[in-house]
Amino acid sequence: MSTAVAHPNIALIKYWGKRDDDAILPLTGSLSLTLDVFPTTTTVTLDAAADGDAAVFDGIAATGAAAARITAFLEIVRAAAGVRTPARVVTRNSVPTGAGLASSASGFAALAVAAADAYGLGLDERALSRLARRGSGSACRSIIGGAAIWHAGHDDATSFAEAVPSPALGMVIAVVDAGAKAVSSREAMQRTMRTSPYADAWVRATAQDLDAMMDALARDDMTAIGELTESNALRMHAAIMGSRPPIRYLAPQSIALFDAAAQLRAEGLEAYATADAGPNVVLVCRDADVDDVRDRLAERAPTVRLVAAHAGPGAHLVPDASRSGGDGVIRAQAPGKLFIAGEYAVVEPGEPAVLVAVDRHITVELDEAAERGSISSGQYGREPVLWTREDGVVVLDQDHRPYDYVLSAIATVEQLAAERGIAPRFCDIRISSQLDDVSGRKFGLGSSAAVTVATVRALDAFLDLRLTPMEQFKIALIATVRVAPAASGGDVAASAFGGWIAYSAPDRARVRAEAAAEGVQALLDRPWPGCAYGACPPRRGSGCWWAGPGSRPRPSDSSAASSTARASARAGIASSSPTAAAPSTS
Repeated sequence: MSTAVAHPNIALIKYWGKRDDDAILPLTGSLSLTLDVFPTTTTVTLDAAADGDAAVFDGIAATGAAAARITAFLEIVRAAAGVRTPARVVTRNSVPTGAGLASSASGFAALAVAAADAYGLGLDERALSRLARRGSGSACRSIIGGAAIWHAGHDDATSFAEAVPSPALGMVIAVVDAGAKAVSSREAMQRTMRTSPYADAWVRATAQDLDAMMDALARDDMTAIGELTESNALRMHAAIMGSRPPIRYLAPQSIALFDAAAQLRAEGLEAYATADAGPNVVLVCRDADVDDVRDRLAERAPTVRLVAAHAGPGAHLVPDASRSGGDGVIRAQAPGKLFIAGEYAVVEPGEPAVLVAVDRHITVELDEAAERGSISSGQYGREPVLWTREDGVVVLDQDHRPYDYVLSAIATVEQLAAERGIAPRFCDIRISSQLDDVSGRKFGLGSSAAVTVATVRALDAFLDLRLTPMEQFKIALIATVRVAPAASGGDVAASAFGGWIAYSAPDRARVRAEAAAEGVQALLDRPWPGCAYGACPPRRGSGCWWAGPGSRPRPSDSSAASSTARASARAGIASSSPTAAAPSTS
C-alpha cells in the first residue's frame, strides 16, 4: 500500500492545446505555482486476487469514463514495471472536482507518485513528472513544489516540469462556483484547437509570454508578472469563446472579480486576476500581501468563498501508521532531530532555522482498550499509567510528567475527532525510544517532539481521521505548545517531515489561543502566518550519522534520500525521505 499527497497548481502562463493527445504533449510550454491548499490524498493497493482495477473517489466507486481513465493510467505504470497485478485506488479530494481549480492536476500527480511506489518503479522527480503528464497534462507541474515550468518538448522524454526560481508569490482563490463545469477541459481544449480562429494566435502569443514571464520572475518584477498572468488568462478565454459551438467559462461574477483586482491596483495594492478553464478566479500577489488582498476582496465580494494560498509542496509519499505483523496493532514511528543552524533565532515567529531528521526513532504501538487506556514505556521502568475521561477530559490516575506530550497529543486529537463528530475510544499506548538511554536520560535529539508526532500518527490511524502530513504536523505542534508554550516547533517539523528542512515558526501564543477559541479543525483549514517549512537539500556528499551509545555510525536515512528534495515551500510539506519519517512496517 502506498499513499501520496499532491496539491493543485494554478498556471500563470496557461497550458491549452496539445500536439499529441495520446502522449499529452503540449503545443507550448507553461508555468505555474503549486499551492498549499486543497490537497488530494491517494492510496494505491495492489490486489493480486482482484479481477481488475477498482477506484473510489471520496467514498463513491468510480464507474464509466472515470474508472476507464484510472485503468488506462495504471496500464502505463504496469507496463513500465513489467507486472500485471490489479490495483485498488482510493482518493480523497478536497479541491472541487471539475470546477477549474486543477483537481485533475493534484489527482493524477498523487496517483502517479502512489502508483509508481506501489509498483516499485523508483522514479526520480523528472520521471514522475513525465508519468503524471500521461494522466493529465497539468499534473506534471503538481509534482514540483512552488513555481514550475512545463517544457513543451518534442517527445515523451523531453516534455516534463521542473522548478524555476521565483519571488515569494501568493494567491487568493475566489470560488465562484464549486460545481463541475458543463464542458470538460479536455473537450474544450480539443474544440478550441479544432474550431477557434484565434487558436494559432494563442499558441504564438503564449510562447512569447512564457519567455517574458521567465524574465519577469528572474527580475522579481511583480508588475510584469501580474500583467503577463492576467493578459495570458484573458487571451486563453478569448480563444475558448471563439470555438464553435462557443464555450464560455467565465461568469458575470468572474468578470467582476477581474474588475476588483484592477480596483485594488488603483488603490496601491498589486493583485492580478487569472482563471483556468472554469468560472473560479484567482488573484495573484506577493506572498506578504495575501491576507490584505483577501480581506480587501471580501469587502467587494462578501458572498464569494475566498481561500488564501501560498506556494506549496510537490507531490510526495505519506508516512502512514500501519497495522503490521497480523496482530492488529497500530505502529507508528517518528525520527529525532538535530539543529544545524538557527536553534535560538527560530524561537521568534518568522525567523529561520535549518534542521535534519536523524536515523534514530521513537516507536508508538497502539491497540484498542475497553473501559480505560494506558500509557507505558520501557525507558521509565515503571508500570503503565492508566487514563480515562471525566466530563470529556482525559485524566490520569497518577503523576504523568514523563507523558505530558503523549497526553496532550491524545487530548488534541480527540478534540479534533469530537469536532468531526467521531466518538472517542480508549487505547493502550506503548512507547519505545532510540532517543534516550535506558534510564530515561535524553540525548537531546527531540524525543518530546518525536513521541508527539508518532502518537498523532498512531491516533490518526486508530480513529481513521485520514490526516495529511501538514495536518499531522499542525496537530502535533498544537499539542506541543499546550505543554511548552515557548517551543518553536522546529523539532516537530523535523519529526513530521523528515530529511533536511528549513523552518520558521508561527506565533505559538496565537496558535494556542485560536485552538482553544475556535477549535483544532479551524486551524487546520488555514495557513499559519510566519510558519514556513520545506526541504533543504544538503550539499552533495554531506550526511548525518548517529554515533551515540550502543550504535555504530551509519548514514542517516533522512539525508540519503533528501538529495532529490525540492526547494523550500511555504506552509506546505516538501518532498522528504519517506524512510526517515515512515512508520515501521515490520
